[in-house]
Amino acid sequence: MDPETSALAFRAARVRARAPRLTGLAAFGAVAAVIAVAFYASATPSPLYGVYQARWHFSTPVLSLVYATYAIGVLVSLLLVGSLSDQRGRRPVLAWSLVGLLVSALVFATASSVAWLFAARALQGLATGGALGAAGAALIDLHPTSDTRTAALVNGVVALAGLGIGALLSSALVQFLPAPRELPFVVVAAMIALLLVLVGVMPEPVSRQGRAAIRPQRPAIPHQTRGP
Repeated sequence: MDPETSALAFRAARVRARAPRLTGLAAFGAVAAVIAVAFYASATPSPLYGVYQARWHFSTPVLSLVYATYAIGVLVSLLLVGSLSDQRGRRPVLAWSLVGLLVSALVFATASSVAWLFAARALQGLATGGALGAAGAALIDLHPTSDTRTAALVNGVVALAGLGIGALLSSALVQFLPAPRELPFVVVAAMIALLLVLVGVMPEPVSRQGRAAIRPQRPAIPHQTRGP
């Protein structure tokens, strides 16, 4: 490496070292917010499906398949990339998952046929599965006392809160404000953009362990959590 490149790398490292970092409860809260917003985003299209169905004239079974596409995407993502954050770190997986959720919100906002609903819902499911796997582990990593019970409680509470608030607020936006097919997803996109900034300044609790490998996982309950 030549001296000029070395100097640039040194300055970049110093800038990264001086960059603000979330610590303690702030970092824990940011991860909890990722879970809440992931569920919020999953509920956002719900009040619009009747609008889509009337506009594009697809059947109720097709609507059920749109719903199922999301569930399948979440399951596939959890089984295939659930351990990826253990290998490459929580922050990269959270960041890429949030980018996926952001793209899915933009696809929903610009959808012009039921095919785009399938695409948006599939991407949303895959991104949600990645986010939930990494965020669930990061809640334990970043809890000030590594209390697994508190982390699990927070995980459940923010998930349900995000789901309920997402359906409620999206319904209000669709009912009372203009641009009902776009505005709910603009709100989601703004939330995700803020979370990307927060994830960028979170501490990374996992040291990278060589080359990442995506492989199917067998579902299992860790021994230490079977009792609770």
